[in-house]
Amino acid sequence: MRSELHKELQEIAKAYAISKTYWICGDEVPMPFGVCDVWGMSRSKQCETMAIEVKVSREDFRSDSQKLRESLTYPLGNYQYIFCPENLIFPHEIHEKWGLIWWNGKKVVNKKRAPLLEMTAQEKLDALLYFLNNGTNVHRPKLVDKVLGE
Repeated sequence: MRSELHKELQEIAKAYAISKTYWICGDEVPMPFGVCDVWGMSRSKQCETMAIEVKVSREDFRSDSQKLRESLTYPLGNYQYIFCPENLIFPHEIHEKWGLIWWNGKKVVNKKRAPLLEMTAQEKLDALLYFLNNGTNVHRPKLVDKVLGE
């Protein structure tokens, strides 16, 4: 169950993504290996995607390490961020394929810029379809399979 702090930071992270032109944006988005706290797609920048994982404790960060490792082979987005309260997690603790954003109680502070991770059009489509599942982790056939009747 998400804490009030987690819910609050999730809303702030969603507002941050929207402010960065990620106009299709949602929270608790199902992904191939779990739920992404905030995910968005930009209508500019060639439909780039952003994934944000909210962490409110060191234990939360450590317990989700498997999901964070799996995203290294199948990215959650072109840009992947950890979003946490100030001084909870530090840039040197984050994998090179992740960025770090702090909330200091008043504003968002980008502590480590996320690198651009290349995603194929199919990977972006898959992520968008997970987003459109509207919060369910039920396996759905890929849109391409439906259209082609495969």
